[in-house]
Amino acid sequence: MNQEECSSRIIETVIESAQGMFLLAHLHMEELVREITTNGLQHKLNNLPRTTDKIYEAALTRIKAQEARKRELAIDLLSYILNAARPLTVHELSHVFATQNGSRKLEDIHGDILADGYLTSTCAGIVMYFQDHMGNDQVFHKGSSSLAEKCLIYLSFAEFSQVLSADEVQHRMVQYPFLNYAADNWHIHLAETPDGDLDHIALKFLECTSKVSSAVQAMSDSRTSSEKRVTGLHLATYLNAVSSVNLLLSKSNGIDAKTQYGETAMHWAIDYDRVDILKALTQKGADINATDKNGRTVLHRAAACGKVNLAKILVKAKHINLNALDFQNYTPLGTAPHHGNGSMVRLLVEHGADLDIRDEQGWAALRDAALREHHLIVKYLIKQGAKCEVQATKGHYWSVLCWAATQGHISVVRLLVEKGANLNVTTDEGKSALRCAMEYGYGKVAWLLVKAGRNIDLNIPDHDGWSPLHAAVKRSLVSDASFLWLLLENGANVSAQTKRGLTALHIAAEEDDIPIAWVLLEKGVKINVKNKGGMTALHIASRRGNDKFVRFLLEMGADPIAVDASDKTALHWTINELVEGSTDHHKVTKRLIEWMANTAI
Repeated sequence: MNQEECSSRIIETVIESAQGMFLLAHLHMEELVREITTNGLQHKLNNLPRTTDKIYEAALTRIKAQEARKRELAIDLLSYILNAARPLTVHELSHVFATQNGSRKLEDIHGDILADGYLTSTCAGIVMYFQDHMGNDQVFHKGSSSLAEKCLIYLSFAEFSQVLSADEVQHRMVQYPFLNYAADNWHIHLAETPDGDLDHIALKFLECTSKVSSAVQAMSDSRTSSEKRVTGLHLATYLNAVSSVNLLLSKSNGIDAKTQYGETAMHWAIDYDRVDILKALTQKGADINATDKNGRTVLHRAAACGKVNLAKILVKAKHINLNALDFQNYTPLGTAPHHGNGSMVRLLVEHGADLDIRDEQGWAALRDAALREHHLIVKYLIKQGAKCEVQATKGHYWSVLCWAATQGHISVVRLLVEKGANLNVTTDEGKSALRCAMEYGYGKVAWLLVKAGRNIDLNIPDHDGWSPLHAAVKRSLVSDASFLWLLLENGANVSAQTKRGLTALHIAAEEDDIPIAWVLLEKGVKINVKNKGGMTALHIASRRGNDKFVRFLLEMGADPIAVDASDKTALHWTINELVEGSTDHHKVTKRLIEWMANTAI
């Protein structure tokens, strides 16, 4: 083999064997240059590692063969990379290596921070390629414990005793590159550390509120980074670091310490679904009735979010107040129906929650369930004795039935009717449930109420004198006339007038609804009846320029010369509109003039 052939053979073999790892190619070449004979060189070329296992073994052998300091550095580097919760940057790794037990502040480690080039030259060719293989090697198993220790030491530096503004935090993160990683992941590595090994370091960090607050500011999770007055117990609860919680509960006070929002660690245990931590806090005597800045207990939180598994722990506690009131006078049961969680409602009721305690608006849980159409909860609450007729004591004085009718919740209305709710109870504005259904356009609900019978009064006027019939015509709910017939056949007063003297016919004229007007006339409403202003339906239709309606009324016998309180006829009104510039009243004006002329003849 001549020199050229030998060079080509070496290049091809090394490239093939190195499989893209530059450092390994370099190591292969270092090994080959030690040979002084052609046969020795060929032997080495023929036996270069070609499988990943052998490459790994060869690489690890070379690492172990280095001088002690470099060997330890390489193994530590690989161990940190393997055990890290996320990829570490070179700057972060530099601070990891510099952080030692006994370090108290950043200036203590400045002299130990390794140059980036030195780190990148160590193990650079095998890190990504061999990570899967390294996981099974005992050499690297202590990496997580070491990272846990370094994270806790780093977070405990004196520089982090001061809580900063948001802008200052960003500068701090640049200045201390390992801070974000340490804040996010210390608990992960601590959980992989043998019990008790790092308790003293963890406790020292967690008991220092200012350093805990600095760690919270440095965390990636935006849910916590803006929190203030966070204790170690809050942080451990948020991170679900059960061992750290137990450590704090056994060594320190402050179990009921509150954040800026008045939240204890128990509130956080509810918010973040920390079942084991909630149990531990309860067993250690945490105040189960502690309130946040809105007066809400942990049971309020659990009930509002439908966290039944957590609520089950709370309701069994010795001193739990099932009927605690927040600042809006909501009990936990009062908040439970908001999200339709029937299991939560049942749990609270079975453990003695009061069904009829009212919130600041005077409403009990039944109303909220009805308002949101949770009809199974409504059914359960009524079965357990909740009062169907409960009325608010502040604001709107409405019955549960009126609320359900206003929302068009037909399943709830049907249930309330079946359970004997009073159909004629009115709101503070004098509106019955039927009137509410009419006003908000829920014809099916109105139909159900009318057909329910039970002495329903179809003529209850509100404070403005509007009956259900007035509202129905106004909403055009009866445009197919069938519902109008239902009302009238069941006793609705076709001639009822509002406080302004409006009949349903006046309203039909406003709505330009001829079929409805025809039914009303057939049922006996007087065609020339006047409102308080002396206006007939013809006055109204003429003023609005409704030519077809005017023709209909004239043909049905409306008086074209009837005058209102201002001595104006229908013709006066339509001419006034023409003078004002309307273009919609020419036909009406012409029709009225011709009709009166023909009638006079």
